[in-house]
Amino acid sequence: MLPATVLYVYLGAAGRTIGEKEPRSPWEWALLGAGLAATVAVTVILTRVARRELARGSQDRETPEH
Repeated sequence: MLPATVLYVYLGAAGRTIGEKEPRSPWEWALLGAGLAATVAVTVILTRVARRELARGSQDRETPEH
């Protein structure tokens, strides 16, 4: 849940920044875009890793021990 929470907080902060009156420089837009892309990438990667580990853990429990 933590990566998704971080993503939502970041999107809220970015949305507030977009709504401000003063103009943003191209560097600020680039950093906002890079931060958003990195946050989304980490969220997707962590979700995949967690699902894979959970699936592996459930398979280990299903196999009978000798």
